[in-house]
Order: sequence, then structure tokens, then C-alpha cells
Amino acid sequence: MLRESTPRKNKIQDEWSKRDCDAMLATWQSFTQKSKQRKSLHYESSTDASTRAQKCKNEEALGKRKHKNHSPPTSSVLFDKESLLQEVRNMKDGGKVS
Repeated sequence: MLRESTPRKNKIQDEWSKRDCDAMLATWQSFTQKSKQRKSLHYESSTDASTRAQKCKNEEALGKRKHKNHSPPTSSVLFDKESLLQEVRNMKDGGKVS
């Protein structure tokens, strides 16, 4: 099902990008002005980001928020390291890794 939705998604994104440019040019905005407007609406300053990160750390320290581990501890992961290394060594240059 993912393959069916990808061309449709690309088509929709193409249409939106066409209309976005038309809307920008219709308002007589320069590319620099449009870029500044886009960044002001969608980007976060470094001071705001550091404030947000500090707030999250404080909440984790107080127990109000759970720290998210995006990968398991290496001690709990079991795999055959030697066979993995052997497989990598036997791969051809430019071969695909799955």
C-alpha cells in the first residue's frame, strides 16, 4: 500500500509547490522576503531551542517527564558479532546493505 500512496503524495506535493510559488509571486514578495517569512513561522531560534531543551531536562529530573531512550542499552542487545563481521568482509565493493 505504501508504494501506491507515494506517487499520489509526490503529485500532491508538486501541486502545492506550484501554488506556493504562484501565491508568493502574486503578493509581490521577493524570494528573500518569502524565505524570511517562512523561517519566522516555522523555525525556532537557538535560544528558544536551548530553553526548551533545558525545560525538558528539568522536568525529567523532577520526574514529571519520562526520558526517552531511542535505542536499547547495548548490554541487552544480542547478536553474533563474528558472523556479522564476516558477512561485511565478504561483501563486494558497492554492494547494497540491507
